[in-house]
Amino acid sequence: MGKLKYLPAAFIIASVIAGCGDQNANQNQVGENNTPVVIAPAAGPTFQLTSPERILAGGCAKFKIVANQPVAQELLFAAEDLSIAMYRDSACRLAIGSVPMPSGSTSADFYVSTKRSGAFSLKLRWDVNKEPLNAAGTVLPSTSLKVNITGKSNAVAGECFPVVLRSLDIHDNVVVSNATFTLSNGFYKDSACANAQNVPLPFGNRATYGLYSKRNSAGVQTLQAQAPGVADGMLSTTIVAAPIKNVWTYFPRIALNACGAALVRVGDQFGNETNSPSDLQIQVSPVAGSRFFLTSDCSDTAKTAPFNVAIDQGRSRVLLYIKGTVAGALEIPARVVSASPSLTLSPHTGRFVVDVALLARTLAYSPADTTMTVRRAACTRLTVQLLDNVSLPTRTLANYAPMLSGSDDKARFFSNSSCTTAITRASMVSGTSSATFYYKDVSSAAGDHVSDVTVADPQNIYTAARIRITSQN
Repeated sequence: MGKLKYLPAAFIIASVIAGCGDQNANQNQVGENNTPVVIAPAAGPTFQLTSPERILAGGCAKFKIVANQPVAQELLFAAEDLSIAMYRDSACRLAIGSVPMPSGSTSADFYVSTKRSGAFSLKLRWDVNKEPLNAAGTVLPSTSLKVNITGKSNAVAGECFPVVLRSLDIHDNVVVSNATFTLSNGFYKDSACANAQNVPLPFGNRATYGLYSKRNSAGVQTLQAQAPGVADGMLSTTIVAAPIKNVWTYFPRIALNACGAALVRVGDQFGNETNSPSDLQIQVSPVAGSRFFLTSDCSDTAKTAPFNVAIDQGRSRVLLYIKGTVAGALEIPARVVSASPSLTLSPHTGRFVVDVALLARTLAYSPADTTMTVRRAACTRLTVQLLDNVSLPTRTLANYAPMLSGSDDKARFFSNSSCTTAITRASMVSGTSSATFYYKDVSSAAGDHVSDVTVADPQNIYTAARIRITSQN
């Protein structure tokens, strides 16, 4: 047998033998060509994957596979890392699982999108027996930025807890920022919450900034951070009352010899009402010129000597009724005389004022509108009055702070006309009958936004004032 010969451009093995007939007929005959010819496979195409060194998070970047010669049949290039999405179109809307290179082609374009910033690596395989194609580079954060505030979703009144401001892009990638943020009330610089962060906060080329927060009044606290060109950050925390500590009394200003409601309640050290963990007996000590009753029309037997009222476990208040037989300011003490199980609460002395004014009954807006339309984000002035039982203004003889609230978290309240000093309560100074505050709608929704704004008595004795405000773009 002759020596094997390899021909580079063939794909089959053939044996070419000269002559014909039965070779055994004449064993002396030697064929002219009895040499096998092996035609070896040609070298297949080689591929190269080209890509940009940097792509933008959330963007759509073009990648390309290039062959050094046309492919003989369609090839499919599949990604090993499924966290990087591949697309057929330049808008990155038509997702694909593999990149096709049609028969006879020398290239295939496709597009890549990922929201995760940092280093990326893409490996494509078309043959399990071949080394994959590799592309590597960096995903840069998006240029659309936001600030995120993290902290506690629930806290106790007076608790100082840490909060962290993070500079992020819209895909939640951390981004170093030099923005200066305007902060709402409730931020503090120190872990004791003794020094308020009440001036603009420069981030100073950092990605996170640690602060603290505290609120003494129960309810929902909303922290907010704002900066030009950055989406606002917000954190809502539900503040619950601290452990029970005090007995509180609330005796309103009433007309001489009128029958008025008197409230005895228990709460924490900050004045937040809270349910008692035990049965309480509270002693109320009338003073000269005051009489207490158990019925709302003051028709039962008057109590003029110290007497006990009960607040059962799981309750926070008891309602009494009082008459003043002399004009003036009367100091009426109340204290816990027994508790089961044992519980020590601080006593309280309530101020009871009797004069010739009529009994205060209602909080009302002035003017007495029930609806209002304002411009979105405008700083709108509102006035609330304390009215008597014939709807005339009546003075308060002590500082009075009714609570402000909106029907959603887009309502903000401020003490000044530039809407920079946030508040949660209006301020009615002793001797006056009205309070002024400012309202701002911070909604970013398209179209009109409606909020019901309520001014309420902290003791739920006076009727609340409500107005529906429509904010228009």
